[in-house]
Amino acid sequence: MNEEAARAELARLKVKRREIKDADIRAALDVRIKALEEQVVAIPEKVEESVEEVPLREPTPREKEEADRLIAMARLERNRGNKAKATELMKQAADLAPGSSTVIEALGDDLAERKQWKAAKETYAKAHKIDPKNVGLERKLATAALRVVGIGSIEDQLRAGTSDSLFLNESDAVAGRTAAVVMSVFLPGLGHIVLGRTATGGAILATWIVLSVWAAAMWKDVAGLVAMAMGTRAGTPSLLVLAPLLLMIIVWIGTVNSLTDKRKAARKKIDHPLPPADLPFE
Repeated sequence: MNEEAARAELARLKVKRREIKDADIRAALDVRIKALEEQVVAIPEKVEESVEEVPLREPTPREKEEADRLIAMARLERNRGNKAKATELMKQAADLAPGSSTVIEALGDDLAERKQWKAAKETYAKAHKIDPKNVGLERKLATAALRVVGIGSIEDQLRAGTSDSLFLNESDAVAGRTAAVVMSVFLPGLGHIVLGRTATGGAILATWIVLSVWAAAMWKDVAGLVAMAMGTRAGTPSLLVLAPLLLMIIVWIGTVNSLTDKRKAARKKIDHPLPPADLPFE
């Protein structure tokens, strides 16, 4: 794991730890966090030219109030679909109160909405320096950092069902969902494993192997059943052979269907209520 990925994972786990109440899970997270902190400290810092950073001026209460008003107007314009006007209002707020964490956070939100995750991460980091106790801002920073290294947010991964592991990282999902469906067609459970759902995939794969061994042990009955279906019956097969065959069909259909249903659910559009359009801004 490179430095950026390690820092992103560390930030994500710290946010997750605050939300978990189970003592055992928190203890496991503490171990993982400590290991990552040691790893990050061990990574040598990049040598950069010393550039004196100009501290941002703290906005006055009046400037902050005006900047908040401009941000609210910008968000309303964006919800209406007027992105050009929203960007203009956002710039006005940034020029008016460049040292406000709320303004900087809003700029980060704008960049994140346009999928410019690297710039969004840097912007959230600036806001976090000003307001380090803002938990919501820390979550946004962690999400942007994960996006930069090519990982979706925690909620995206859980909502899409791409992982059932305790610790999520970039090694969990090594294939796309379409490829996983194809793999599951030939070997049920393998598709879940390559998507990071190792527990589910392992259980399905183990069940499939057991049923395959069961059917193989009754090979003569399987051959007799096929011969009966083709009208060339040479004998009467044991009907017990239907049990593993039917179970294999059920497992196969259920496995493939679970993956295709997850894909459809991930693309399902969520209707959001329309924003109020008559709020007084003056």
